Amino acid sequence: MRRLPLAIRSNSRTRS
Repeated sequence: MRRLPLAIRSNSRTRS
């Protein structure tokens, strides 16, 4: 995660 919006960051957390 670099400088992605909160929405995308949350999405990545869910993917993990």
